[in-house]
Amino acid sequence: MEPNNIYQGFAQVYLEGKSALQPVERPALQCTRYYLGSSESRITLTDYREEANRAAIRAIDAGDDRYDFAETFCRPAEVHIASQDGHIAIQLWPWEGRVAEHPILWIGVTEIDELPANPVSWLALRNDARKRPVFAALVEPNPVYEP
Repeated sequence: MEPNNIYQGFAQVYLEGKSALQPVERPALQCTRYYLGSSESRITLTDYREEANRAAIRAIDAGDDRYDFAETFCRPAEVHIASQDGHIAIQLWPWEGRVAEHPILWIGVTEIDELPANPVSWLALRNDARKRPVFAALVEPNPVYEP
């Protein structure tokens, strides 16, 4: 079966929740692959942004440097999202553009069964191995109102 391309474009990346990303293998500068929540969610994220991958390596080597990692990870990216046979694959590629007019790629794990109300154009909601809600969403950018 051919992959279903869900989105290809630019987005601000936003990560939410403790242990939201679980590395599949040791991070590398060229690319780091993660499970969102756990492998049971069937959502993977592959990050090709060198700066974010460098922060992941530092966080793992330091044992717990989530703030530096999250700050670096939550930056604009070229985003590709596809689904195939129940699996969702998200790819993040380097991009340095302005994101005000682009959606937010909001990914994470929440400990409660609620998500804030935002205008969402695409949402994948699954459970991880601990039955926590795992999500990936494209949230519409906040409208800019000019007088």
